[in-house]
Amino acid sequence: MRFANALRALPVAAAVLALAAPAAAAASPGAERSAARAATVDLFPIPTADSNPREIVVGPDGNLWFTQRQGHRLGVVSPATGQITEIPYAYEPDDLDEDWGPDNIVSSGGYLWFSHDVNRAVSRIAPGGQIALVDDGSSNDGVTEDLAAAADGGVWQTDSIGEEVRRINGAATHLQRYPADYDDGPLVAVGDGSVWYGDSWRYLKHLTPEGRQVNIPIPDRGAERLNSLAFDAQGRLWWAQFAPGGMTYPARGGTVGYLQGTTPRTISFEGDYLPHAMERGPDGLVYFAMQVEVDGAKTGVLARANPDGSLSYASLGNYRVEDFTFTPDGALWFLDSGANTVGRLAATGLAYAPTPQGAAAPPTTPAPPVAPAPPAPPTTGPVAQPAAPKLALCGLRARGSCRTTVAKASVRVEITVDKRSTVTLQAAPVRKGKTGTYTKLSARVVGKGERAIVWNKRIRGKAVKGQYRLSVTASAGGKRVSRTMLVSL
Repeated sequence: MRFANALRALPVAAAVLALAAPAAAAASPGAERSAARAATVDLFPIPTADSNPREIVVGPDGNLWFTQRQGHRLGVVSPATGQITEIPYAYEPDDLDEDWGPDNIVSSGGYLWFSHDVNRAVSRIAPGGQIALVDDGSSNDGVTEDLAAAADGGVWQTDSIGEEVRRINGAATHLQRYPADYDDGPLVAVGDGSVWYGDSWRYLKHLTPEGRQVNIPIPDRGAERLNSLAFDAQGRLWWAQFAPGGMTYPARGGTVGYLQGTTPRTISFEGDYLPHAMERGPDGLVYFAMQVEVDGAKTGVLARANPDGSLSYASLGNYRVEDFTFTPDGALWFLDSGANTVGRLAATGLAYAPTPQGAAAPPTTPAPPVAPAPPAPPTTGPVAQPAAPKLALCGLRARGSCRTTVAKASVRVEITVDKRSTVTLQAAPVRKGKTGTYTKLSARVVGKGERAIVWNKRIRGKAVKGQYRLSVTASAGGKRVSRTMLVSL
């Protein structure tokens, strides 16, 4: 393994660009008006080309730290000058060639914690810049899905398998495991030591360090998956969700919501707005990024959740925000992964409007859901548990009705399920008879019957070859079943 413990200064030029503010919206009672001014964005190109920046946070040292998945680096930005320093970090515990660099990153207990190496491992950065491996992931079944700061200075973790929630203590000496059952788990911690996490589109779950948990169902939005959570100053938990798409279909949809006590309130968008990256601002309000399609092109939008539960929107022009954070002076710093750029924007420079400018349709706010009926008294006899879905998977050498083939550009996998299920496809390299770490390729909701899943023989954009074991998992009603097959590419 290699640990980087020195900062290497690299010169970087800053570009300044003016963004057109949204046009003034029609006046309505209580609505904000869009000022006819321009928001100035300072741009700081990332030295490593196409580094795939993922998450950005304010570190204990006051600098901004961000991860570069493809660049195998950590980036450090001086908020005073915008100068970017890069720390190479490529931890390679084995001979697998499909690892990637840092991904999730949080600040907790005076340290920075980040996941890396296909999210298998977690490391910690000390105030002096020294990096130490905390968890190599060898004892974990799944890879890190999300990280959140814990009240004791450690971190909470969810993973890709969804069978446990983990917590590393502040001293990085103990890993606590909590049994769980979820799909895709965004996290947000609470000051009392507990944590909230999301279960795909189905539940919000509140877990205490003692292991007590409460699950709150949220309105079913089909295949829209929870991707981020944040608390506002009123103590309301907000969430964002959309259908992430896959290899053969684009991301779509968009819903945000919040808990009023234990009652969920939702706002759905009539269009593919893709809300994500929720963050509490210095004013105590929750902000999140969106992509709004105008004339066939995506435009960036920053949305703000107001105290009354309504939303306001500010245009970010051509910038598509991957993640963002606020510095103590109120400035907003963001990552544009496609532009390979860090951006800075004065929060007061944004003009907000009651509707996304140029959007196909404004969001609609349904009436609050009816309060659920009180639960039935517990039964004295055994309770029938839902059965796991039945999953049939065609092997490549199967005959008869199986039409699975390895084409020139893709692998076609035929599956059959007996009920509506979430189907996840993963692949792991097979070398010398040993199966390596699985990488999640796609996930989608399918109905009863037969469906085809197509894999383009690429992992994180890179073509792969050799032998790979494909794992297909079908989940429904809290139960899951998996099947595997071997592919020679």
